[in-house]
Amino acid sequence: MSLKERERLRVLEGVVEKRRLQGENCRAAEKVRLLQALPGALEDDEVYAYGDSDGDTEMLAAADHPAFKPFRASP
Repeated sequence: MSLKERERLRVLEGVVEKRRLQGENCRAAEKVRLLQALPGALEDDEVYAYGDSDGDTEMLAAADHPAFKPFRASP
């Protein structure tokens, strides 16, 4: 596992612990903050982001390749 992969796991482990979310509700600007916490995530990597709600707007704006599709319940 590369250093970058280990760092990403470390950040994820800090967010989810014992099935409880740690930190802020992960929506809107918090999604961008978590991406920025990953080494080089926004500067060095090509970021693909997928969203389905208004809470994804900031994350999609920060991505190189944003994709938005609203969630719709099946009829």
